[in-house]
Amino acid sequence: MTRTSLVGVSLAVQLLAACSPADRAETEPARTAAAVSQDPTVGNAQVPDGAKSRILSKREFQLRGSAACEIVFTYAGRSAETLFWEEPCAGIRVKLLAPDGLIALNRWKSLDPFEKQFVVDLPNSEVLYVEGAFSASIFPIGTAGTVYEVPVAD
Repeated sequence: MTRTSLVGVSLAVQLLAACSPADRAETEPARTAAAVSQDPTVGNAQVPDGAKSRILSKREFQLRGSAACEIVFTYAGRSAETLFWEEPCAGIRVKLLAPDGLIALNRWKSLDPFEKQFVVDLPNSEVLYVEGAFSASIFPIGTAGTVYEVPVAD
């Protein structure tokens, strides 16, 4: 395969991901958070025994003159990811939730079938959930292999 065709395949994959209803949040501006530092090379099938998804840290910092929270987390078998939530750490809830946890919080019904499947496909079916004073979001892995924000409450 030539270099030109690899670029064409890459572009086609990116366009397909952008058109997917489940990945629509990637193309919309983030209202409260931005995910960064993603490693799409490791999938659910490659998770070693005993590996767990975890919230690694929360740290408050100043963002545009206001308190914000830096959240570092990892899904089992993937590199750590960092996101910024534009509220103080003390005022937000950060958890890894399975579908039953999202149902208990009345958040599951706001997800479309694609988003629900992305949650189920995560290691242990646990997705990062962040809730602040004015909104809440989950951060599943989409078809492009990257973490993206899905608002579940405004």
